[in-house]
Amino acid sequence: MRKISIPFIILFYLLFSNAVRAQQPFHYWFGASSGTYSSLTGATVVTSTTPWDSTSNFSVPIGFSINIDGTVTDHVYLHRVHAFCVDTFTIPILHGFQLINAALIDRGSGSSSSPISYTVSGTPGSQIFKLEIKNAGFIEELIIHSTLNDYTNIQLWLYEGTNVVEIHYGPSQITNPSEYFTNSGGDPIVGYSWRKNLTGSGTLYSVDGPASNPALLAVDDSMVFSSYAITHVPEGLLGYPPSGTIFKYTPIRAGVSNVNIESAHIYPTVCKTEIMVDYTNMEPTTFEVISMKGMPTVMKGILQNGTTHIDLSRVAAGNYLLSLQNSSGKFVQKFIKL
Repeated sequence: MRKISIPFIILFYLLFSNAVRAQQPFHYWFGASSGTYSSLTGATVVTSTTPWDSTSNFSVPIGFSINIDGTVTDHVYLHRVHAFCVDTFTIPILHGFQLINAALIDRGSGSSSSPISYTVSGTPGSQIFKLEIKNAGFIEELIIHSTLNDYTNIQLWLYEGTNVVEIHYGPSQITNPSEYFTNSGGDPIVGYSWRKNLTGSGTLYSVDGPASNPALLAVDDSMVFSSYAITHVPEGLLGYPPSGTIFKYTPIRAGVSNVNIESAHIYPTVCKTEIMVDYTNMEPTTFEVISMKGMPTVMKGILQNGTTHIDLSRVAAGNYLLSLQNSSGKFVQKFIKL
């Protein structure tokens, strides 16, 4: 059984995952890719010479306004270092993106060695804001082992005009994941948070799949909270994102043909011989059945508008992903073959 601990105080009404999705659709296309991670140069440091800890909050000016799912802000509010939110700290709201579900800490002793800094580049109208959490350690390592050997590097990029959000993962060393990511059984949880306040409902739409293979990553599950406890925990990432991994969130424009939960209904999620897909979109969409270990199967094809029966008689029993993709985006649903 997973050990449940909450790194930040949150309170939500009890909601099932599907009910939450119906009330608050996921408003971003998610994409993952690999690139080169480069530390910021000539950046403005927002931390002081004194080491910060996991209770620290930072407010950083973006230099332009950005719309995060309907909320316009010109500041980044780094909540306890591990989450970016679009609301101030004067009220208990966390609405934005969780960068990592672990309590981070400055690795310095006496003076800081884990600076948090930012830069703004580009011309007005198409600027890019970049914030970096550099050389951050894990507080659980300090508590349990009295060392700070492990570390991570993370950047948050915000794009003016398009409102795209990217999370870039840099070099890391993580030897005790079960101690650092305790609220998910050792699996890192990264994702988009939609939360009203401590008395409202909300979820965290997490990224699932093998972190070592960005092509197979997708948002297909959600974390639900109630009364200071997690009532549903998604599987989370399989492993920590390797250096160079980029998670990209692109706002979904109204009226655009998308592969999403409104246009693709997959059932049953526990089956013996087949699964069915009710697809209500005129653009043909490719599908592929992938094992939870990231290996493709022989099951692939094209979905047309209507209901498609996918024969699973040639697939062994186990846990799988059904991946749907067209020119507008990607959607992945987990299912179990008995």
